[in-house]
Amino acid sequence: MKKFHWLKGPSAAAIAVAIAAPALPAAAQVDIITVTAQKREENIQDVPISVTALSEEQLDRSGVADIKDLISITPGLMVTSTSSEASTTARIRGIGTVGDNPGLESSVGVVIDGVYRSRNSIAFSDLGEIERVEVLRGPQGTVFGKNTSAGVINVITKAPDYEFGAGAEVTLGNLGLQRYQGYVTGGNEAQTAAFRLFGVIQERDGLMDVETGNGPRTLEESYTSDYSSLRGQLLFEPNDALSIRLIGDWTERTEDCCTGVQVETGPTAAFLLALNGGQPAVMNPADPEERLAYSNRSTAQDITDQGLSAEIDWDLGYGTLTSVTAWRDWNSDVAQDVDFTTVDIAYRNQDDNGASFEVFTQELRLAGSTDNLDWMVGGFYSDEDLERRDALRTGPAYGPYLNLLVSANVLGSGTQIPGILTNSTGPTSTFLGDLIAAGGLSALYPAPLYPTGAGMNGDVYNQTAESFALFTNNTWHINDTSRLTFGLRYTQEDKELVSDFDTISTNGCEFFTQPQAALGGATGAQAFASGAPALAPLFPSIQPFYCLNWTDDRYDDAPYDFERSDEEISGTVKFSKDLSDNVTGYVSYANSFKAGGFNLDRDPLVLDGTNDDTSFRPEKINSYEAGLKSVLAEGTLVANLAAFHQDIEDFQLNSFLGTRFVVENVAEATATGVELDFLWDPGIEGLSITGGGAYIKAEYGEDIDQAVLAGEQMTLSPEFYGNLGVTYETVLAETLNAIFHVEGRYVSDYNTGSDLDAAKYQEGFGIVNGRIVLSPMDSPFSVELWGKNLFDEYYTQVGFDAPLQTGSWNAFLGAQRTYGVTLKADF
Repeated sequence: MKKFHWLKGPSAAAIAVAIAAPALPAAAQVDIITVTAQKREENIQDVPISVTALSEEQLDRSGVADIKDLISITPGLMVTSTSSEASTTARIRGIGTVGDNPGLESSVGVVIDGVYRSRNSIAFSDLGEIERVEVLRGPQGTVFGKNTSAGVINVITKAPDYEFGAGAEVTLGNLGLQRYQGYVTGGNEAQTAAFRLFGVIQERDGLMDVETGNGPRTLEESYTSDYSSLRGQLLFEPNDALSIRLIGDWTERTEDCCTGVQVETGPTAAFLLALNGGQPAVMNPADPEERLAYSNRSTAQDITDQGLSAEIDWDLGYGTLTSVTAWRDWNSDVAQDVDFTTVDIAYRNQDDNGASFEVFTQELRLAGSTDNLDWMVGGFYSDEDLERRDALRTGPAYGPYLNLLVSANVLGSGTQIPGILTNSTGPTSTFLGDLIAAGGLSALYPAPLYPTGAGMNGDVYNQTAESFALFTNNTWHINDTSRLTFGLRYTQEDKELVSDFDTISTNGCEFFTQPQAALGGATGAQAFASGAPALAPLFPSIQPFYCLNWTDDRYDDAPYDFERSDEEISGTVKFSKDLSDNVTGYVSYANSFKAGGFNLDRDPLVLDGTNDDTSFRPEKINSYEAGLKSVLAEGTLVANLAAFHQDIEDFQLNSFLGTRFVVENVAEATATGVELDFLWDPGIEGLSITGGGAYIKAEYGEDIDQAVLAGEQMTLSPEFYGNLGVTYETVLAETLNAIFHVEGRYVSDYNTGSDLDAAKYQEGFGIVNGRIVLSPMDSPFSVELWGKNLFDEYYTQVGFDAPLQTGSWNAFLGAQRTYGVTLKADF
């Protein structure tokens, strides 16, 4: 079995950063970590990749339980969540994809114990016992495959130990936090078989209060936490040449997430107030820092995640054959209040909305070394079945609310229509009926327009994907100071989408689009063109309100079955040279791609015949990088610098337009910047300082079809990231070990909306976390006092247009201040 060895010393908990360097001199005080950034064990300072490696101790002191927690200690990493925990995505160097649409895959690949997770959402569960996390920046497609065009988060969990060990933790915190976790490990005397078992249970009240209005929702909080996770491992090493590691894991989450808060309230608030009988429907005026959401419908979510994997390492003498076989099954059932108000306009029920993945992967690698060549060849296969279920229903206020919107739209334009009131703001507005009557076509007025529960009755998208790859990655040691790394990967992927739509008929849309028997087969719109020509010009602007994609039954017969196939060759070339005993430089080129796919949402272009394919093209990236890695001040300071430029072709953009998601390719974008990481042992016993920063210009191209984006900074991409951590270890009263740790993260301004609306800018902000650890000497027990976001900084994760509420926009917020105490015992 592969075992990772850590040097001991006063900075063992500190972050180690890599941009290729020589071995440290004997007097060095800084510890160096062995990593697998190129799927072989290497000294982190010998890897020609910009990579941050975080040890178990560093992760523990920072309170990292899942990948979202990594942002506080990793420069250039951004992680956000939106409408559910299943919509969590990561960005590196400003590159990533908003994750509300499962048809899009990730730009940042997540690998846990050698197993690639096909979507970020499948990887954002409790990670359990972590041995190490490696954050690789820039394209990693040659070694890790597709969907790593921005980088890789490589997670290595703790393996079974032959020596018996056990431990338990109890954590209590504000907001009713309760967390209980424990592990046990051990093996036989012959050291040929071992096991490890880990379990965790966590409960916490909501991060946000909820105004429920007239219901039917009764829960007055959201962003609750309630999950259980179990992870078991078996290790077999019958001889020195063979190692088999089996892992099984299971996680279940039953929580309430997520509600948005109104950040800016538009003129439709008056309509919502009227329809709600004068009771508040949204916060007006908006005050998002109150952390009060408005929602009359459930936002519950149930998520299950389970998987099995087997890693076999067989030393053949001339090389090591590695096989990684994995199966994963993930399912989410998610309820949503679509309008984000207490007015019952539209909603999704939990029992017919969500997504599921079942994925089988197999990787084979053969790796070895000669006198001057480290070589590796391999193959990869994956088979994925994805199902998305979507059912959006109209509430009793849907029809009246649309009438109010349309009447305001028409009357606001100054159009005078005889027989129609000029003030249609009441909750019983029947504007369409009034308009039909004014046209002399009263007999055609359909009622009711939108019965409660109409809309999408159960759309189902079934997508299958099969992928195959061959790859090689090699390092030629030209001489004692120079190395050349080169690799290639060929990937073929086939996808097929079969969709089934089921719409409960809504008379409002049918009036315009379906033939009317009373009119001799003409549609209502055609009837106005001939029978009421003065009103006919209004209908192009009115019809879209009554034929929104979720109430249009023409989709039931739409041609929504597609296939696509992609073939890509990616590769890398890296040259590194020891410039002195303590400084190494490198230059590299790498290209990678993110798979193309299909928009798993209703696309109106299919209905009008302008688009017979909802697929989007692969996202491709070419990266150029140069770096210096140095060990200075007699080995007490590691300072590493990288500069890069990345050209992105056909960037995949997922935008929410207030009523639907649109996926499109942006022809070109770039990311250019510099990154600095450092680790310093200042010579004060027990003190270590870590830090890093990044200046990144991630911008859309000037010559692209999306004019509003041209030349602008990309969404969720600050120009500056800065991280700093200070740890001090000492002994109190000669009997008590004490550790004091504080860390901070600052990011500059960035836009939180995919449409780059100027109103959705988040000002620069900083987050400070801290932890104090006390443990009696020679004792297995310890107590930890901790806090996150200690100064209770308010910030927006993602901003979005409020559905059907012109001039209003909402946001999903970051977590407020949390704090607590953890009791630990390790035996």
